[in-house]
Amino acid sequence: MTLNLNKTKWLTLPILCFLFGLVSCKESDEQVIYNHIDNEPTQDENNESNISTIPLLESYLKKGLEVKNATVIQRDTNLNSDMVMVESTSTSPANSTFSDTNVQEAGIDEADFVKHYDGYAFSYYDERVYYYLEASPALADTSIENTSPYKQGIRVFDLNAPPNDNDPIVEFPLADDLGTVSGLYIHQGENPQLLLLADDWKQGIQLRGYDARLPMSNLIEKMNIHVPGRLLTSRKMDNKLYVVSSFMPIIHAPALDSFIQYPIDDEQKKHNEELIQKVTLKELLPNMNINGNEIPLIDHDSCQIPDDDIIADASLTLISIIDLNDITNISSACLAANSNNTYVSYDALYLSIDSAFYDINGLESEAFSDIYRFKLSDSGPIKAGKQRLNGRVGYNQPFRLSEYQEHLRIITTDNRLDHQLHTLKLTDTEMTKLASLPNAQNPEPIGKPGENIFGVRFSQDRAYIVTFLTQDPFYVIDLKNPALPKILGELELPGFSTYLHPFNEKLVFGLGKESDWSGGVKLALFDVSVPSQPQVLTELIVGDSYSYSPALYNHRALSFLSSNSGQPEKIAVPMSVYQSNFIWDFDGLYLLEVDLTTNNESMRLHDIMTIETNNSLNYSQLSSYDRGILSQTKAFFIYNGKLFQQRW
Repeated sequence: MTLNLNKTKWLTLPILCFLFGLVSCKESDEQVIYNHIDNEPTQDENNESNISTIPLLESYLKKGLEVKNATVIQRDTNLNSDMVMVESTSTSPANSTFSDTNVQEAGIDEADFVKHYDGYAFSYYDERVYYYLEASPALADTSIENTSPYKQGIRVFDLNAPPNDNDPIVEFPLADDLGTVSGLYIHQGENPQLLLLADDWKQGIQLRGYDARLPMSNLIEKMNIHVPGRLLTSRKMDNKLYVVSSFMPIIHAPALDSFIQYPIDDEQKKHNEELIQKVTLKELLPNMNINGNEIPLIDHDSCQIPDDDIIADASLTLISIIDLNDITNISSACLAANSNNTYVSYDALYLSIDSAFYDINGLESEAFSDIYRFKLSDSGPIKAGKQRLNGRVGYNQPFRLSEYQEHLRIITTDNRLDHQLHTLKLTDTEMTKLASLPNAQNPEPIGKPGENIFGVRFSQDRAYIVTFLTQDPFYVIDLKNPALPKILGELELPGFSTYLHPFNEKLVFGLGKESDWSGGVKLALFDVSVPSQPQVLTELIVGDSYSYSPALYNHRALSFLSSNSGQPEKIAVPMSVYQSNFIWDFDGLYLLEVDLTTNNESMRLHDIMTIETNNSLNYSQLSSYDRGILSQTKAFFIYNGKLFQQRW
């Protein structure tokens, strides 16, 4: 099992103040920038393995804990404490029977709330209630769980059931202590399993595997894996599940349970200092629990930290790779930093970390992103290069990165909303920056002044970018020569697209809003066959103000299915439609067809599966868990706990 810790992190003082909530970071005795950790071991520049990593890693983590303990917080003792918050916890191919989860990279699955297997659909639901309870003696002996109607679980629907059979064939409740479920996967094979990933900020990440073979009368648990930390994202390729998480010892290490995160006096600070001195490195590092057996997730003897300037942050980004055919086969890697974005290609996993320089007045002067690449080998993830780029990638923006033919393409944005597209050359061990756009040969900016990026999609040797302020510039960018990217064409039109879906080199589907966020939902088909003159072939506006689709925020809510030769492509979009007077009209599934035939390229509305209307209710019940599923002859809509279907 390969377990490497590759560590490079730089943070400025203002960012640390923001992260940790410190109130007097500017005083010299509160300085938290450590150019080099105390007692840092020396290193042969050509041999990183000579580092004595245990003292360095321990110093890094403990310095980060000292940052958390650096300032006494002046707390208002008159604050009202009578309120207690109660928490509840790409296009499918033509030979597919049903549409699969819409993903960024074909063949790399992503967790979603609906998955299907062997003619059955598994649908996660969460009907738990988040609310406040007033603390009182009457509730002192009352279990909080018993006072709230928590309800979450998985419903199973038969996709071959008669049209009027809307109910699930079986429903399985899930324990409330799972936390927030991020989605499901299906692992096919000799023993097919339904995988569930859940995340609780304190308890960590739960991976449960259930027997997916039907018929079933109960969820039979086959796998129970606990990964400490907070889930950042996950992906599945073949039999490997990739879990990226953030581990903070101050939250997730049991040895620090008594650590006081916001000390209010010197006595509490002293308590923390004694705890920091006492805790060992082994107690600060994460362990994974597999079916009741606990194993170290990181082998600290092999942790390697490059010789860079270090800012102690006391947080780790963990990459855990689980072989679903043999869950005892775990490989991992670690970055001693808090990653805010992950992108996964077939060959590598990329982490990006946004940071900034500040001037003496505390104003941001320069933003940058550090990009880390880990090659995905049979023996585990291997660090294969780092590159610093101007501008920020942003939080949870995987579509801003794309790997294609040994090149990485990345979009960044600085604090002035100036956008850049960077190209990097990839080798086995390095990433080398080739070019950026705008450049001297092609100085035209990406976006007008003040416009932010709303949609990005890379497709082979092109990039499509949508920026927006009052108009929607749609850009077509040429990447055939990675050393000289250039804007080929631009189209201005009202509104914007948050999701772009290229069908081929001629047609791109866009989903967004007709004006701003308060307008109707816009469905558009762009013609990019002449890249210097992109145009809109078809545009459909759905509803008025407050109309929305979960797909505006989550691309997995869209469903695509390639049809048989010569037949149109199919699209399903869940919608909640409002009238011009802000009154909800209906919830339904919009069914679209896109004709890719040469000289007949077009998009049309095939039908609307109207489910609930304002004749029966006065509010929308469309949720982020509802999904459409397509087959060659039918459309299905899992909505509000039921399965609806009709012929296509």
